Amino acid sequence: MKQLAEGVWRLAEQPRPTINIYLAGDVLIDAGRRWDEGRIRKQTAGRELSMIALTHVHPDHQGAAKPICEERGIPLACHEDDVDAMEGRRPVQEAAPGDLRNKLIKRIWEGPPYKVERPFTHGDESQASR
Repeated sequence: MKQLAEGVWRLAEQPRPTINIYLAGDVLIDAGRRWDEGRIRKQTAGRELSMIALTHVHPDHQGAAKPICEERGIPLACHEDDVDAMEGRRPVQEAAPGDLRNKLIKRIWEGPPYKVERPFTHGDESQASR
């Protein structure tokens, strides 16, 4: 992980960072693609996590949310407008609207639906932001 500021880290990705996952205090911000689960486990091992907060529900942000939340016993948070998509009641947003690769991205990046325990709205803050 690379420290960006006091208490803020970006998880490393090889060969270069294209999908950003952050740790702010004990809050994991975004959960990458489905196959980023191992990277998240390895890089957060030994660290307490209180929740995963998704910036938005695209396949490259929500992919590993369910297994990490279940394994750690932590809640998932996302914007109230994205709850239906994260919980499987409507499709997850396309990562690149209009791009022909969307079907492939959905198939290999998108994670399974998962219950959102903490919906938030614009302007809400977590304890990690204080």
